[in-house]
Amino acid sequence: MIARRWRKVLLGTPDTLKLLRATNIKHAIHSNFNEDIHLDIVRTYPQDEWFTTHTKNLSNILNLYAYTNNGMGYAQGMAFIVFILYKKFYKDNPLYACQDTFYSFHKVVNVIRPIYPINAHDSSSTTFQDNLKHLIYFKLSRKHRKLALKLKEFPVLMSTIIYNNMPCLFANKFSVDESSLLYDFIFVGNCSEMFHRILCILCAIVISFEPIILSFTFDRILQIIAVKDYYNVRKILSIAYELV
Repeated sequence: MIARRWRKVLLGTPDTLKLLRATNIKHAIHSNFNEDIHLDIVRTYPQDEWFTTHTKNLSNILNLYAYTNNGMGYAQGMAFIVFILYKKFYKDNPLYACQDTFYSFHKVVNVIRPIYPINAHDSSSTTFQDNLKHLIYFKLSRKHRKLALKLKEFPVLMSTIIYNNMPCLFANKFSVDESSLLYDFIFVGNCSEMFHRILCILCAIVISFEPIILSFTFDRILQIIAVKDYYNVRKILSIAYELV
């Protein structure tokens, strides 16, 4: 099952898992980001009624993460990742869903941490995005040279795609089940391997929009890529597997 595969990659051996589960993290903690967390929780998958009875646990997980990682805190988009992890773990083993989600979330954030600016003056996130763009251009130039050259003409477009998708690990464009398919593709091996697979998904998203990027104006492209209905998870995954 998906949840068991994720635990193996994100949490480690059965002995490690046993130690992590011994931690009681269900008690309420209000971090400095509590207000932001509650604002995000109500608008994260609002049409999925399953989450309405689990908002307390979700809030506790996010607040505890922000509290124990004070330098990092909470950033918009994190709630999407926690929602997906929690639902999959809960469906498999509700007793330890909070612990499994909390510690798995740490591992996931470690992979994408540079995308989150620490504060308003933090320029490292912009530098990371610039470096990531060059990796995407390079990867695309092998088989999609025309597309790569077009993207270089619109550097803001690539920045928009990265910024709109990576902080929430693509989950704002898909349902929980669709996002779980993407996560099952990503959660393989170590952090470096996971990052490479995230890179492959970013490239796959761009390739899936290739006819639009090559044919439309910049403003029209921005309008289209903002629409969730244009994102086909199976098409994107099929392309991503070819890029690995």
